[in-house]
Amino acid sequence: MKLMKKMIEDLMKECPCKGKWCFFVELINHVGLNDRQIAEIRLIYDYKWIVSEREKMDVGEKYTIDDFIAKGYAAKFAEIYKEGITHDELKKRLFG
Repeated sequence: MKLMKKMIEDLMKECPCKGKWCFFVELINHVGLNDRQIAEIRLIYDYKWIVSEREKMDVGEKYTIDDFIAKGYAAKFAEIYKEGITHDELKKRLFG
């Protein structure tokens, strides 16, 4: 459980909730996701933001997930993920 707490703290550095009640943290705590799942979900969220900024519109969750998989990011994530890696490092390795 300590690793999950560290992972959540790392992911929340950029979260707009800034330590207040946060839906994302509540979801993680209640659904029982592991660190790997949490990391991948956060990267998909980052990817949605990147693509939406580029397209100058919200591209939506379904498009983001489908594109994340189709462009090989899911497969690359599976190759580079290791326990204890930070979100920033994963993001840099995955998206450059």
